[in-house]
Amino acid sequence: MKRSRPVRGATCGVRERIAFASCADHTRSVVHLRLFELTVASVFSDFGYKAAATAYSNDGGIDVVLEDGTGGRIGVQVKRQRRSVEVEQLRAFLGALTLGGFTSGVFVSSSRFCRGAILVAQRSTERIMPIEIVDANRFFDMLGFAQLNHAPGPEDCGITRTDPLKFRCNNYSHLNTL
Repeated sequence: MKRSRPVRGATCGVRERIAFASCADHTRSVVHLRLFELTVASVFSDFGYKAAATAYSNDGGIDVVLEDGTGGRIGVQVKRQRRSVEVEQLRAFLGALTLGGFTSGVFVSSSRFCRGAILVAQRSTERIMPIEIVDANRFFDMLGFAQLNHAPGPEDCGITRTDPLKFRCNNYSHLNTL
């Protein structure tokens, strides 16, 4: 598996989340995949995980690696597509988790999961290893919660001024004479 690159806090969080959250429902499936991956990593880091995005390609089926603080490694697969996630995609993800030595997995999709994929995730959780599935609606709930907990500060917006802002009242009544 390729080396993971840690996600930077503010740079990789606020801007990407705002860009992704502002997409309409029909355009979420065409958002650049890397933006979606970085947004997912940023949201999970706001939930207390140590998140690292893997290489953009040849990542072995794992897009984000999470560490939960207890030594457990969680593999995250991020799918940006319009169609529902099929059973085969979840089975391939389970194989990538097993080969990568992960303790559990999270499958995040910009769409929905078909009934068979939901059953595969449930069976895997019962028999092999836990797989959590996160569809678009649930992910955007998580994104909204993360944004409420991590409101951008001045340093996130590029404001570095140390002096307080001063507002002046100007009279622009001469513009009304036209």
